[in-house]
Amino acid sequence: MAGYNTNWFEVMRKKEQRKKNVKKYSFVTARQIVSVLVVLVVMIPICAILIASFKSHDSFQSTGAFQISGGFTLDNYKEALIDGNLIRAFVNTLIISGISIAVTIFMGSMTAYVLSRFRFIGSRLISTMFLVASFMPGITMQISIFHIIKAMNIYNTFLAVILIYAGTDVVSVYIFLQQLKEIPKSIDEAALMDGATYFTVYRKIILPLLKPSIIMVVILKGIAFYNDFFTAYLYLPFSDHAVISTALYRFNSKFGGRLEVLAAGIIITMIPTLIAFILFRKQIYDGIEKQGNNK
Repeated sequence: MAGYNTNWFEVMRKKEQRKKNVKKYSFVTARQIVSVLVVLVVMIPICAILIASFKSHDSFQSTGAFQISGGFTLDNYKEALIDGNLIRAFVNTLIISGISIAVTIFMGSMTAYVLSRFRFIGSRLISTMFLVASFMPGITMQISIFHIIKAMNIYNTFLAVILIYAGTDVVSVYIFLQQLKEIPKSIDEAALMDGATYFTVYRKIILPLLKPSIIMVVILKGIAFYNDFFTAYLYLPFSDHAVISTALYRFNSKFGGRLEVLAAGIIITMIPTLIAFILFRKQIYDGIEKQGNNK
């Protein structure tokens, strides 16, 4: 009887194990299928745009999206870069993004340093206000921001966009705050006892230790500024001040609906972000994982 019970329990255990294995493999299979579908949804349009960018106008009009005939041409890329003013747009984007990111890092890290290391009347209120500001839709403040920019007489200048990008950033403050929590205050106290000023502590100790967060901010903000259309379109209406997003927007009117030139322009604008992802993918994954662990 005891042997029968043992066999019965063993059979039931194996049966439960098989059920768990079926659920596990079903989940893995479903996840893989979803991943493949997502990749296809993303890659199919990109492949169609890539093929179209190498087609002549006649070939584009007479062939299907994935049909290759009549050979390849690079004329579309020439027109996009030169006639489409993409080279100047790249330079403008680099100037605006570079200065904005530098100011964002400086202001964000200093703000986070003060909020993390000092306790004063209103410090908690300021931290709370930063949190509240992060939940406010940016579009709700555009009317007041627009009037301020006009009153400062900097409309249609790079300075207007730089001030908006650098002055309305809250995310970077919290990215720096998360890492500052991991840096012991005893390091600051030891440096202060040796005669260092607070700014020296920030510049020579805190800022170098914030390197992972700085890389994360550079990547996140660089991509955000590079892809932003609304701010540049609203505050830089003249073509001489066009950035990548607004330069692409003007392709439709400039090239009379020649979508193959627009396709070439899209591929050109994708190259910098692709290179940035390849070079900094480790930092991106590490930053995302770290932020997830902190939460």
